[in-house]
Amino acid sequence: MEGEDTHRHLGVLGLLAIAFFWVCGGVYGNELLLEAAPPGILFPVLIGAALLYACPAAVMIGELATGFPYDGGIIQWVEETCGRRVSAQNTYWTWVGFITASAVYPGLMAEYIDLYIDLEKHLGTSGVNWCCVIQVWIVTVVKLAGTDVFVNWSTAMSVVAVLPSVIFMTYGCKEADPHAWVNVDTSPDAGGMNQSLLISWIIWLYSGFFDIGTLAGEVKDPARSYKIALIILVPVTVLFALWPLAISVSMDPDRNNYDNGYFETLATRLAGKWLGYGYLIGAIASFFGLLASSLVVCERTLSAFINPRLEETDEPPKPYNGSSRVLRYLLIENGTGVAPVYIIANALVV
Repeated sequence: MEGEDTHRHLGVLGLLAIAFFWVCGGVYGNELLLEAAPPGILFPVLIGAALLYACPAAVMIGELATGFPYDGGIIQWVEETCGRRVSAQNTYWTWVGFITASAVYPGLMAEYIDLYIDLEKHLGTSGVNWCCVIQVWIVTVVKLAGTDVFVNWSTAMSVVAVLPSVIFMTYGCKEADPHAWVNVDTSPDAGGMNQSLLISWIIWLYSGFFDIGTLAGEVKDPARSYKIALIILVPVTVLFALWPLAISVSMDPDRNNYDNGYFETLATRLAGKWLGYGYLIGAIASFFGLLASSLVVCERTLSAFINPRLEETDEPPKPYNGSSRVLRYLLIENGTGVAPVYIIANALVV
């Protein structure tokens, strides 16, 4: 079950580039956290959840990925521990969860673009749909070009997604107001308190650490790579979750103003229109990366569950005997991490 050395082509940087979008992906959309709770409650919850939830998850997955570096990660770990029936349930619900998440990101990207460009005016009534379809197929083409191309593309997307936030966090240091961070007013006029939104968002925010093991079978020197990657990713995730919100609430303590895209408004107020447009570009890059990383889990999950069962059949399927060039391309992994059929099938579902 363990991947061969020739299958291990992801180093530390490649793992970081893809895993960044599992555990963080930038700050875009996090404005809604201030709708859930005032900063005096939100910030301690963010830090506490990182210590009690994210850190143990990161350590556990890091240990498993080092000791059992299998393709699909947790899919095969569950099967070895609990058997095939439980593994089938785990595979199905993991796939359902991530394919659903994958379907959300194109719509979010279109929503951000629509803040600046009237998609319906320029592309017609189906402008948003076309925007979503284009995003999905760009990601699909990049993945079909091979893992090396996908890693380089993910690295570029992560840099573009991070840069505006880093500029905002740096510029905003002079605006920091600790008095605004201790506000615990949960009255309706102050924005109220939405416990279900807070809990669900915190779980979603840090649950990405469970997905890092998905690529365990493709990582070179897992012990070293996972150790370095997790040492970097845990504090980066907490920093990107906490500091932009701290600066934002210092600039505008009225929680009723916070909605999707409000970071761009504050960025424009802080440094000018150039940073506001930078946030738009960063958001687009982030949603591309988030979609791609979610689909990685979908693809590796199905591949890790289905492939071992195909290998158990007494007679190999005809495509492996060369009877169909198209089917051979679809069913045989050739530098794409998984067989292209998994990439294309998940893109069609999204």
